[in-house]
Amino acid sequence: MELVILIVLASYSSASYSDMNNFSVESSLNKSLMLTKDVYPYGEEVLAYIANPEEVKEISITGEKESYMFVGTIKSPIRFNPQKPGNYTIIATLNDKTKLEKSFYVVPALKTDKEDVASVSTDKEEYILGETVIINLNFTKNESYSFSILSKDKVYNYIDISEGILRFIPEDEGRYYAQLSKGNETIGSIFFDVNKKEEKAEIIENIKTDKKEYLLGEQVDIYLTASITEFKIILGQESFNFMDVLKNTTFIPKKSGIYEIMALAKDGNETQTISYYFSVGDIKETQEEYDYIFNLNENAVMDFDFSEEVEKRRTLFDRILNIQLIEQVTSYVKDHSQDPDFSLNLERLDNNKFRVYVLNNENIKSGVYNLVVEAYIKGELVTKKTAFNWFSEEEKTENITKEKEIDLTEIKKYVPYYFDIDENPVFDADFNNKISKERNILDIALKRPNAEKISAYIYGEENNTDFVI
Repeated sequence: MELVILIVLASYSSASYSDMNNFSVESSLNKSLMLTKDVYPYGEEVLAYIANPEEVKEISITGEKESYMFVGTIKSPIRFNPQKPGNYTIIATLNDKTKLEKSFYVVPALKTDKEDVASVSTDKEEYILGETVIINLNFTKNESYSFSILSKDKVYNYIDISEGILRFIPEDEGRYYAQLSKGNETIGSIFFDVNKKEEKAEIIENIKTDKKEYLLGEQVDIYLTASITEFKIILGQESFNFMDVLKNTTFIPKKSGIYEIMALAKDGNETQTISYYFSVGDIKETQEEYDYIFNLNENAVMDFDFSEEVEKRRTLFDRILNIQLIEQVTSYVKDHSQDPDFSLNLERLDNNKFRVYVLNNENIKSGVYNLVVEAYIKGELVTKKTAFNWFSEEEKTENITKEKEIDLTEIKKYVPYYFDIDENPVFDADFNNKISKERNILDIALKRPNAEKISAYIYGEENNTDFVI
């Protein structure tokens, strides 16, 4: 095709033509040597076109220090691969000894440092968390190279790396940056993303607890019958989030109230919220009820009145004759009737009223006791019971100090008196020593009062009407 074009153009004696390939074609047979361009990069093949190669006797190419000769049958195009950069001249000698010349220049290749030419690539751009990342390192071995992988919160540095494949397993989701460096210069890098594995969540069918009502501090066992993506327990404005969602979860409430278990589940692009409720009540103190309270260092004294029971059984004849209907009265402390440490005295106040003395004993422990009084009224047994709390002031104080972590030994150094809140504090004030020093013979002879005026008050509470002395 190129040869045909050259022949056609040869019919124009003085015209020239330039096509898109930027080489000129001259019509004269004396100017029938053509090159595709004047400058070639080193390594590129040079093509020389001759219009009538059968009329060419020989072709030579001369460089700056070397020359090349083409002999034999000449064909167009002449192919030449320069061995060095520099200036070259191609000379075609025709049969009539006419010479055609063309010059061209071979540009030296750009000098590159092969040690700094490197590439970093991965087998794909996105990975699932836990999947192995295949990193391809292509470089010429250089001891100054360093390789690192950076995530949002971590940096993984590699030493003594070699060209080839490096395997890396990400620990967290997010974007990672892998770079190959020489000193402070990055000569190869790539980004890749790690995504959390998407698991299709089942729609929650049910949430259960081992029961619906709990006491404060009692463990709540929660059973989830379907996999969920989010799980939390709500009480008012408080929220307890669970990072690890388990099928069986335990929870210990710290406050009373109505709790909501809320779970979030995904079904495709839809999200469904499931709620379940349970209640937590306050702990009720199981305190024994009692009618009387006494200190262990005093006798427990209680009165019993059978007047109402007697009146129910009294007849007109009993009233006229004023007959005593209570025939026999006994008393004892329940569960301690045979206990020698419990001694009781019974006193009759009138026909139908009695007073019982439970005598204190150092062997009796503090606690709530039940006193029973039995009376036979006209042959019928009538029983009355009452409970009393016999407490030890020392034990009570000790329990309080343990609960409040108070050092009672230190307190006793400064506080010599202890009283229960239910009893009246009683103190002795002795001024004899002070008065005896100030009285004279005349005071004694006239029997003047030892003190003119005595007043008492609670320091710091002088104006507090709640304190009565």
